[in-house]
Amino acid sequence: MICFIKKRFCYAAMLVPLAILAGCAGGAVYERPPSIPINLAPAEDANIIANTETTFVWQASADAEYYEFHIFDRSTSDIQKYYMRNLSPGKVCSNGQCSITLNVALPNMKDHAWRVRAGNYVGLSNWTRYRFSMVGGNASNDLGAPRVPVALQPRNATEIKAGTLIEFVWRPIPDATGYDFHLFDAVNAEMTDSLVNLPATTVCQGNELCRLTRTVNLQAGEGHAWRVRALNQNGWSGWTRNVFAVTP
Repeated sequence: MICFIKKRFCYAAMLVPLAILAGCAGGAVYERPPSIPINLAPAEDANIIANTETTFVWQASADAEYYEFHIFDRSTSDIQKYYMRNLSPGKVCSNGQCSITLNVALPNMKDHAWRVRAGNYVGLSNWTRYRFSMVGGNASNDLGAPRVPVALQPRNATEIKAGTLIEFVWRPIPDATGYDFHLFDAVNAEMTDSLVNLPATTVCQGNELCRLTRTVNLQAGEGHAWRVRALNQNGWSGWTRNVFAVTP
């Protein structure tokens, strides 16, 4: 048998079992396209300031060899202006999260969107979709209230053992003076462990990450969530929402 390698597929001069062919290839062998990524930041319905560097963050997908990214311009329905293809995980991903930083300028309006999908030689995942509003260059004048924080840890779909001491981590908002925090108990459909107006100077260290340690005393089950929002003298941001499961 003669074996040839081309684009990670294995071709043989005679019919042989698939398992043998797979062994000929030097790279990874996939049976299906990657899972759909999970958008992390900016959060759904966030405000993005025009002509300011914005970092778009998503959770890495299993079996992804590359990512595609675009921004949907609601005013024109165009997706090409910020389209990026063949984003290598080795260049844009680290510790399970991927990110790119762009200086975005679109018309000031709601319902623009940023989207990402993962691919390998088998195929492509579905697109993610987080909507956002584009606002002018002065955050205080345009927004008043602070932007939505970026929740980092625990990430979406994490499993937490009941009664465990957990550190909740998010990125600080420059004009926030404080933060509200709570857990959503999915079993009883109620908020619990609610903390109001945590001083930014206490939970965040300058431009470093904000951290809060709490014991998770929730019943075993899925669909629980932790949420945080920023506040200042002008009001509150929207809430973040990271879902997790509790195990016995």
